[in-house]
Amino acid sequence: MKLRNLFLTLLVASSHTAVIFANDEADKSNVYSFKILSSSAYTDEHGRQMLDVIEGAQSYLALYVVNHAGQPVTDVKPKFTISGTSVLMGASDAAPLKTTDESGIMEFGIVAGVKGLDQLAVSYGVNSAELHINIISLNIHTFDALSETESSLKWRELMEARIEYQDDTVVASFPSTIMQQAGERVNVVGYMLPLDADTKQRHFLLTSAPPSCFYHIPGGPAGVIEVFSEDGIEASWASIQLSGTLVLIDKNSTGIVYQLEDAMVRK
Repeated sequence: MKLRNLFLTLLVASSHTAVIFANDEADKSNVYSFKILSSSAYTDEHGRQMLDVIEGAQSYLALYVVNHAGQPVTDVKPKFTISGTSVLMGASDAAPLKTTDESGIMEFGIVAGVKGLDQLAVSYGVNSAELHINIISLNIHTFDALSETESSLKWRELMEARIEYQDDTVVASFPSTIMQQAGERVNVVGYMLPLDADTKQRHFLLTSAPPSCFYHIPGGPAGVIEVFSEDGIEASWASIQLSGTLVLIDKNSTGIVYQLEDAMVRK
């Protein structure tokens, strides 16, 4: 099921009236009904909208905007503010980060930071909506948490890359902090996603969070690094610290935007 269909289903299920498709154009001076949609959010005992998510995992959400008559509002381009360590996912097909469409919906995604309580605020003119993100430790699945204290590459900065899709090609623009390290020997810590059955991996993916599914890469294109190691690295479910040469790919049909060449485990 497509995300938009899921969000529309959520709306109909939570309302006695069907979604109205007579549109109203966005105006920052108007007061609208702002709602953040999620398949797993809930209201806690303090009346706050909450979302439970494991460290490093991604969650797909949507903003739903209607006017006082219940009509969807188009062309709302909101401001996103996150207090804490979580980050907004770069634009993708599933989370295009454009404006609200003819149904009043704008899809977006977040990548959870480290254990704690983060707060997401979505605003437009005088309108706003909030979501509290309850980040659960990786220890719940016996994974160790990442420690980036000695890493020159930070996943938070890597995920600031702007991702766009042009036909079948992923086009990336990188933040200056990452551009400055292109071609340099860097250190990075992450989780291995093996690409074959060998105990020593010479070609694998490094992810920002433990992968739960081969087809579901944590953090999207900007949350994964393709790794090449001549000698091979022992396959492991624990986090690993690597050093290697950083390669940036601004256009790629495979969806890879980061590579680490001549990689080895950093002692």
